[in-house]
Parts: sequence; C-alpha cells; structure tokens
Amino acid sequence: MKLLIATGIYPPEIGGPAGYVKGVATELANQGHEVAVVTYGDSPELNSKFQIVGVPRTAYVVQRYWRYFWKTLKLARKADVIYAQGPVSEGLPAALASIFARKPLILKVVGDYAWEQYQQQPNTNVEHRTLNIDNRSLDTEDRYSKFQIPSSKFELLDEFVTHRHKGKIWLMEAVERWVASRAKTIIVPSKYLKTVVQKWGIQSEKIKVIYNSISPLPEVDSREELRDKHGLGDRKLILTAVRAVPWKGGDFLCDVLKELPEDFVLAVAGDGPSLESWKKHAEELGVSDRVAWLGKLNRKDLTEFYRASDVFVLPTGYEGFPHVVVEAASMGLSCIVSNKGGNPEIAELFPGLVTVAEYRNKDTWVDLVRNTKYEIRNTNIGLPESLGFGRMVGETLATLKSAQCLNLDSRDLHDSHDYLNNSYRLNLDRVPPKPLAKGDSPDFNDSHDYSSNSYRLNLDLQADSRSNLHDYSNHNICDVTSEKSRFEVRNSKFDVSRVLSIGLEKKLFEPGNVRDRIIEQLKDFDATIIVFAKQKFDERIASNIRVISTNSWNKFFYVTDALRIVWKLRKQKFAVITSQDPTETGLVACLASKLCKSALAIQDHGYHFHGNYYRQESWLNQFRYLFARFIVTRAEAIRVVSQRTEDALTKLGVPRDKIVRFPLTLGINSPRSSTSSEHPSLKLREGIGAVDSGQGSHFAKATRDTAGDGERWTGNREQCAVDSDESLDSQIPDSRFFLVICRFVPIKRIDLAIHAFSIFAKQNPDVKLKIVGAGPLEDQIKQWIADFDLQSRVEIIPWTNDLAELYTGAIATLITSDREGFGMTAVESLACGTPVIMTDVGCAHEVVKNGENGIIVPVGDVIALANAMEKMLLPSTQYPVPSTQYPVPSTQYPDPSSKFQVPSSVIVSEASMKDFLLSAISHRLSAKTKLEEEMGRFEEQSESVETEKIKLMLYTPSLDHADPVFGFSVRWADEFARQTEKLVIISRFVGEGDVPQGSIGIAVGKPWFSRVIKLWSTAIKYRKQYDKVFVHMSPEVVLAGWPIWFVLRKPIYLWYAHGAIPLALKLAEPLVKLIFASSETGLRLQTPKARFVGQGIDTELFKPNPEIKKENIIITVSRITPAKKYEDSLEFLAKYKEKYPADQWIYEIIGPSLGHEDYIKALKQKAEQLDLADRFRILPAVEYTQLPAVYQRAKLFLSTSETGSIDKVVLEALSCGAPVIARGGGYQKITGVTSFNDKEVAMQKLHNLLEAHSVDVLAREGVIKEHGLARLISLILDHIK
Repeated sequence: MKLLIATGIYPPEIGGPAGYVKGVATELANQGHEVAVVTYGDSPELNSKFQIVGVPRTAYVVQRYWRYFWKTLKLARKADVIYAQGPVSEGLPAALASIFARKPLILKVVGDYAWEQYQQQPNTNVEHRTLNIDNRSLDTEDRYSKFQIPSSKFELLDEFVTHRHKGKIWLMEAVERWVASRAKTIIVPSKYLKTVVQKWGIQSEKIKVIYNSISPLPEVDSREELRDKHGLGDRKLILTAVRAVPWKGGDFLCDVLKELPEDFVLAVAGDGPSLESWKKHAEELGVSDRVAWLGKLNRKDLTEFYRASDVFVLPTGYEGFPHVVVEAASMGLSCIVSNKGGNPEIAELFPGLVTVAEYRNKDTWVDLVRNTKYEIRNTNIGLPESLGFGRMVGETLATLKSAQCLNLDSRDLHDSHDYLNNSYRLNLDRVPPKPLAKGDSPDFNDSHDYSSNSYRLNLDLQADSRSNLHDYSNHNICDVTSEKSRFEVRNSKFDVSRVLSIGLEKKLFEPGNVRDRIIEQLKDFDATIIVFAKQKFDERIASNIRVISTNSWNKFFYVTDALRIVWKLRKQKFAVITSQDPTETGLVACLASKLCKSALAIQDHGYHFHGNYYRQESWLNQFRYLFARFIVTRAEAIRVVSQRTEDALTKLGVPRDKIVRFPLTLGINSPRSSTSSEHPSLKLREGIGAVDSGQGSHFAKATRDTAGDGERWTGNREQCAVDSDESLDSQIPDSRFFLVICRFVPIKRIDLAIHAFSIFAKQNPDVKLKIVGAGPLEDQIKQWIADFDLQSRVEIIPWTNDLAELYTGAIATLITSDREGFGMTAVESLACGTPVIMTDVGCAHEVVKNGENGIIVPVGDVIALANAMEKMLLPSTQYPVPSTQYPVPSTQYPDPSSKFQVPSSVIVSEASMKDFLLSAISHRLSAKTKLEEEMGRFEEQSESVETEKIKLMLYTPSLDHADPVFGFSVRWADEFARQTEKLVIISRFVGEGDVPQGSIGIAVGKPWFSRVIKLWSTAIKYRKQYDKVFVHMSPEVVLAGWPIWFVLRKPIYLWYAHGAIPLALKLAEPLVKLIFASSETGLRLQTPKARFVGQGIDTELFKPNPEIKKENIIITVSRITPAKKYEDSLEFLAKYKEKYPADQWIYEIIGPSLGHEDYIKALKQKAEQLDLADRFRILPAVEYTQLPAVYQRAKLFLSTSETGSIDKVVLEALSCGAPVIARGGGYQKITGVTSFNDKEVAMQKLHNLLEAHSVDVLAREGVIKEHGLARLISLILDHIK
C-alpha cells in the first residue's frame, strides 16, 4: 500500500503526534509499504526508509495552508490513502487534496482544535474566575497578560462543544466538522474522544478507537546515577511534561507545590505560550527556587527524568490520550492524573500505578503527592497488551487498507461516478449452531431457526455525497451495427451518418478488445466520441472515429470541459447526439443537442428509475435523479435493456413509442448446449444482437454432449436423494460447485452468497462455491470466507478466458445483487445451459423465468437463497416452496438434468442501435417514413475536407529587420502570415514595413508594467481576430498574458530553445498546451508537452553567393556574453597557430555587446596574452538582412557556446555554405559540423579549409530538409491544429 501521512509536527519536535507518526511510518516502511510524510517545519528529521517533506511555518496562515495543500496534493496523486493527524492545520489541506486526487481520507482526532484556540484567545470576552491562593484573591486577568482562562462555564471541553460560538472559533469548528464528514474513518485514541467527535455530528460507526502505543524508550543510566547527575540528593522530584497552554495546569502545580514540604521540587518539561505566566505565578507564590523549567527535551533526556523522578503528575483539564503518562507508567513511575478527558482510561490500563484525582481539587492533589509511596524501579514494566505497538500498527493498517479497498473510483469500476465516502461495517455474531441429530436436515423454511443457528452478517452501506452504483461493465458507447450509413437526408441540413456520443469508456484510449469492437461497430459511421477522463487524448482510433477526452483537471469539471469540446464541434452538424447514461453524460448530451440543434438519444443501462434505490444511495443522487428525469422526458429516443426499465420510464410519462428496448445480448459462434435446430444458441452463431459482450469467443469454446451430460446429472441427483452408507466420492462427481461471477463491489452482495452458502454447506459437504472476478473488496471477501470457516469450500478465481467452461460445469449460477441494470451473467449462464438463481433485479422475470430456467428470490433474503441452492440438488417432489412471495410450483422448479435456454427475445432482439438512433432522428424531424425512404439512397464517396486555416496571435520580442538578435522574426512573421487565415503580432518593437501584408502589428514597448497593460488590452481588443496564441522565446509573457487568455479561452503555445531552465519557464510549463524547441538539448526541461521540430532557417535568404570570394576569415556571430565561451575559441586558435604557424587567418566576433564591456575588454587582454592581438577583431552587430554576406565570405564558422541547443547562426552559416566547428552534442547528426571537443580533428579541419575554396553543398541540403523555415512553420501549425 502507498500511504501519505499528513502531520503537524515531526521529530526533532517533541510531542505525542510527532513520535506516533515516526513510529507508525517506520514500522509500515519496514513491512514493505511505501510511506511519505508531509509536515510543518523547516528541517524535519530525515529518514532513509520513507520520504519526508517539510512545509515552513514562516508564512501567513493562508499561505502556509496553501503550501501544505500543494505539497500534499502532489504526494497524494501517488498514494492509495491519505492519513491526516488532525482536522484543521493538516486535516483541511489533506481533505482538499483527497478530493482533487480522488483518494480516501482517514482522519485521526486527538483533540478539539477549536477549543484549544478558544482557550488561548487573548482578551476572551467572558467573565474571569477568581482563585484563592494563600488566603488572598488573585484575579486571573491580573495574572495573565495575554492568555486568559475563560470562566468555568466554558473551560471544559465537554461543555464547550455544546455551545455555539462566533467568529474565528465558529470557523474552526466548521472546518473540524467538515473535514470529519469527508473522512471515511476517524481514528481516535480514547473512548472519551469518541464521545467528543460524536458531538460533532459524526456517526458512532464511523469512529474507531485505537489506543496509542509508544515507540521503545531509549536506554538510560540507573536511577541513582541520574539523580546524582542532576544533584537531587534526597529531595523528591515531581515531574510533568506538557505543552505550556492554560488547560495543562502548570499554575495549579505551583499551587500544589506551595503546600508541600520544602524537600519537594517540581520539574516542568515543555514550552508554550503560557510558560511565562506560569513562571510569574511561581514567583508570586515564592516557589520559583523549587521549580525547574526544563523547556523542550529530546526523547532521551525526558526518559532520564522519568527514571530520576519520584512521581509524574498531569493535572490537565483535557487530554485525548496522554502519551507522556503511558511513557512514565511504562518506566514504573507512579503517576497522578486528573479525572478529565482520556486520563481515567490510562488508569484502567495501569492499575495500581496510575491514580486519578479530582480536577483542580488542591487538597486531594497535595495529599496524593505527599503520600505516594516512592519505590526504586530501575527496570521498565513495559506496556499492557492493549497498548502494544504491534497491535496499534496492525489495527491502523487494517483501517487504512479498508479505506483503500472501498475507494471504488471510476478507474476500478469503469463507472460514471466514484464511491466516495462510503464505509462498510461487517458485524459477525457467532452463535453456536444447534446440534443436529444424525440424518436430520435443517428446515430451510424456518427463517427464525436459521437466524439463530448461523452467523448473522450485516453489511451496512453508509453512502455519502458521491456514490453511484451503475454497472456499466457491459455498456458500449454508441454501439451501432449498420449496413452503409453514410447518406444525406434530402432537404436536411445535417449528415445522418454523423453521430456524437458522450461516454465514459476510458478503454478506448488504448488498443484492446473494447477499441476493436467499437471500430468494427462504427466502421460505416462518422463518429465522434467524447469521453469523461482526466488524461489527455485526441486521436482517430480509425479513419472515421475520433475519440476526444475531456482532459479535465478534476472530475468536477467533466461536464464543463465536455461542453467546451462540443462548442468547438458544433459546426459539424451532427444528426444525433447520444449519451451513455441519463445523468452527467445525459446532461452534456441534452445541452449539446440544443446547441447543435440535433436529435437527442439517451441510453439507460442502469437502475436510475427502479424504485427508490438510486435516490437513497446519496443526497447527490437525488439531484441526479431529478435532472435525469427531466432529460429522458425531453429525449427523442431512449434505449433501455429491460422491460423493468421500460415500465419505470412509462410511469414517468415517457411515451412508449420513444422507448427502444433491446437487451444486452451475446454473440456466440457455436451451439452451446443443444443440438436442436430450434435452440436459441444456434442463432447466436450468427452474431445477431445489438451488443457484443466482448466475451463471445469464450462461450464459443464450450461444447458438451447433451445426452451424456444429462444422464450424468440425473444420476447425481438420484444418488443425492438416497440415504446410503456409501462414500460420497462414489456417489457424486469429483467437483460440484455453485458459481458467482461479478466484480467485487458492494452492490453485488457477495457477502449474501457466502452467508447463504455457509447455511447450505452444513448439510452438503461435497459442494463448493467458486467466486470469479476482481475488485476492491477482494480482501474483505477473503475475510468473510475465513469468518465462516469456509476456506476449503470457497475458491476465489481471478478473471479468466475460460468462463464458459465454468458456466458449463456449475450446478447453477448465483446472482445476489441489490440492483442490476440488466444482468449479463444470467444470459451467459443460460446460453451455456446452466440454470440461474438470482435476486429480483435486472432481467429477472424477463430472461430468468421463475421455475423454468432459474429461481428468483427476494433481494437480500439469505434463507430463500440457501433454500434455492438446496432445491437445485434435490428432486422436485421432495422439497417445498422456498418463498411465498416468489412461489415456484414444486413440479416446475429447474432441473439441472436439462439444458436451459435463453429466451429468443434476448438472443435476437428486433431492435438495434440503428433503430434507436434513427428513431431519435425521426422524432426530431417528425417524418420517420420519409426518412426510411431516404435511407436507401447512400452516397459512397469520400469527403475531401479542406484543411482549415487558423487565426493566430504571435508574440515575439522584436519585429524589426534591423535587430541583430531577433531580426529573423520578420521572416517568421511572413511565413506565419502566409500559412494562417489571420495573424495578429505583438512585439516590444515593430520596425517600419516589417508587418506582413494583411496582418496586425502592435508594439507594446519596453517598460514591464505598461507592456502588460498593453498586452492585455490588445488581447481583448482583437479577441475575435485570433483563436490561438504562439509566444516566441518569452515564457514571462506567458505568465503575464495567461490570466486574460485563460478567460478568453485562447490556448497558448510556447517556443523556447535555450539550454538554461529559468524559473519563468518552469512556471509557464503548466499554463501552455505545447512547448516547441529545436532539439532535446535546446529544451532541458522534462515535460510531456515538448515537441522538437528543428530550427527555422530562411534558406532563400541564407544561400551561397559565388560572386563573393571567400577570405581566410574565421567568424563567430552571436551576442557577446560570457555564456558563449569566446575565451575557449581564443585558446583553441592559439594552439592552432603553434601547430600551423604558416597559415594566415583572422578571427572575427560579430555581435552586440549587450552591456558586457568588461567581458569584451577581458577577451582583448586574453588575445594579447596568447599573442593573437593582430589576428583577433570584435565587430559590431549587423542587420539581419546583411548576415548572409558575412557568412558567404568566411572560410569557417566557430562556435564554442555551451548552451547545448542548436544555434540558429550555425545553421545559417551552413545554409550559406560555410563549414562549422561547434561544441555540443546537438550537432552530431548535422552534416558539415566538426566537433570542437576533438581538438586535433578540428585543427586539421581548419587547416584544410584555409587551403580550399569550395562550398559545402551537402550541409546546405541538410539544412533545407531538416530546418527550413516553411517546413518549421507548417509543422508548428500542424501541432497547434
């Protein structure tokens, strides 16, 4: 399991939660679990076994909480469960992270944070109580300058939680209760805290008491050595270890000490806001010389004081579960605690060692401290079993795993919603079974006997706001089987072959059976499928099928993101828009049909309208039901899979002519269980039916001889009815079993099947139960099997391709669900000739005929289910009716000796998906007859869709041909203008005549603030002139413009080609759609958004000129900055001069200085030192249009830059025919470039070039092919489109 622990403190900070988290995290890591801890603090203690992330406390509260939330969210995405150690400072960020990351939250509550803050409020607006000390009155307002003790009316937590509060305290209380309501389970360390949390409005079943343990205390010296070390002598040491806050009672201990003899001294370990007031009170009482304020102690020092002390005291007004008392008592130290909070529970765990005293009764405390028997204990007495560390970790781990198993999200279920905030309680009451006389059999009709002679199993579903129990395992998105469907309806404004589906099937994103099936079914249609998903996907899985994911940040944005996609597709004139269910996807489809003016077709595979089941699951489902009801009454067609759903819809007022019913059917390629030509299984060979379950090939494998198999089963049943002394092995087959096939989720009620089988198995020791499937409840199912002691009788089998073999060999198939939309398992079982026992859900009475091919029992009726299993083994004349509610004549119940058939209406449905979609269109057009006539006129011609040009906004730092650095942007703008419909250019500077014809050029200037204002105003003013934004080499502009572009719904794309990774680039990365770069070395930021497209060189401008004679000149064209490493060039040329002294050459650096005059001066000094002053020149930058002449006259271009990217100037030189010597791995595959790293090869290359006068034609061809400007712009626009 992957666990994230969110805590407020962690070692080296001291405190119970800090030690608890470290101990639990270390133990779980040792057990092989992946653990991460997020905590407040600048420098938490590191641990090599798990990750620890600290959040500084220096920021303001909101900022601190935001940082904590962000760290928690990043870690939560990789975790299975979040375990928060408090409801506010760590609980609130953790709860929000659990929502966004869709991970279950387990909350530990060790106190009431609101009450603690209330107690510490400065200037609390309540009356102050007066204490009597030394026969004089002392008002608490005089004693405390800042932290005042409220009146006794509100001092205790038990009373505090019963009153309403205002302001900050009310907000904290609201946060505590909200976080607690979001948690799946709340762990408390004492029974007292359970009562506190119950007063927050949390149900008792959701709260689990797990006593805290402590990690082993460090070894310390003996008591005598430690007392000598601290100079205690014969004095009696009273120890307390608390955080200095008002309710801990430090002032009260000073009052007690005042009444004790002079040989009593007090040691107070801990720090906090009330410490100074305690010290002041001790001075006022005259006992300050007898009190040692120890401050914060590490664990070893505190353990030494445990060993050296005579008594440990804790007079607090509130404690959840005091770790320090447990530690002190485990050392054998006598303890005195108050009778508040969880203190009395500690006394029960350490009888005779921990004494409970009345809260703030000074006389009682003085007597107990004075009369405590001080015994020398040099050895630890250890912990009671209930406080064992292994026990605590084990119970905590079981709770965390339970939350992990019950986190049934859409990825586990392939459903439209997750199971959030569900908790399940399993109560197993063992009742000794009543002994049976030999030969007796239990009376299955006597429910009372069986309820008292068996285990009683209660599975309670606590459903919160986001539970939806749809079963979409057999559902397909837009399952269309058609002949040729590309046609135009005469006088219609849309293409009937165009279908838009809103669905949930994420398996379309990857190759597999689901995708292949959809492609086959939609091969003749032009279909677009929008899938609710967090991942990004926009591809054609076939030439005619496009799948688009909503790419939502969170599930709450599924609807809005889907509608945004529909808005972009609205001009495609869809004939019909269909949805996978009538809830969220139905809402999108309904709105899309209004937007696109298309027919609306809703599919309902679930049980949304079957009684009150759906609405009772959560309050959110009540809202879903309301708008689902609204949607289906306005749809042109509704597809249902069962008569049960059709009847429910008609009761809502949906006309029957709008309902298209065709069940989920099988496609089978061989006869299943009968050789009769009339048997429906033969018809399955033709693959007729609206839906292929995706498992038809499995059933095609199953064949069995009818006569032989029937004889075998008949013999078995006869033998079972005979009372004989023969061995069972000689009477029955080697393996007889009932079969359950389903996903392991609560709605399937596998617990019901196990419970019923436990009853049935008592008198049938030869029969087994096989459970096939997988899911989050697998561990729970194993526990149920163990609780009923059925490990040898029940087998769990993972999903397999041999399902038909299991169906064929089973006595009967059990379906025990609480709800089913249809129940595909029943169809599969009957197709294999095996009867079905199922609850009254889904296809019951429609596919499974009671007493003909199966038995139907009431939902949740364990006795009726066990009775039905028994009936499957005994002859019909020997067993009575199982239920008066579902009477089955004893002469008609299913006999396994026969082969049971699927009703032909299910095998071959008269309706099809084509009928469903066309029904929607016909209702839309109110001309169904005319539409069917037009359907015969198909046009088989491919549509040539002209590529649509986009409208683009381009930002570039400079649009000026005279700019020595960004002069090339003019040519980029020209090419963008040529390949786009409209171009709006924003730049700091715009040269005269440099804006392409027909485009808009806006100069925003250089000052940063005015530039941002001008950028925003331009983006708004020309918002209809562009659809997308392309930012060139300016990630800071992405940050500045993102807010306005986000509001305008304009996606941003960035070009960045530089070896450095500035902060602005990191911040801009999540805001842009894609980042373009010339090569991997030019963009070192690791991101899936990167697209490497090469450089863009205007090869028409940069080309060789045979009229210009090459000179022995070595050039470098670039900005003159230290990053370019020109000193390396000088050192290289100095060595070259030594090796080839006769060669004549000049080295020129051409470019702008950009304020680096000191660097230029250093280069000149370097040249003088290397004796290159007469061969080295630094020239000013030239205009972009004059650069070709510079390259054309040079023999060599030299680049020693270490940026790592492919410099544009290198490619420009190659395009002009100038060879290059360059540093960096990015040039290895570029023709015409010699590596600078191999100095000897580079020198030889330079020597050969100085003697030659040729142009490198191959290098220019490579630039044209891989880095041409027209190619680059076209590639960028293709990605943007």
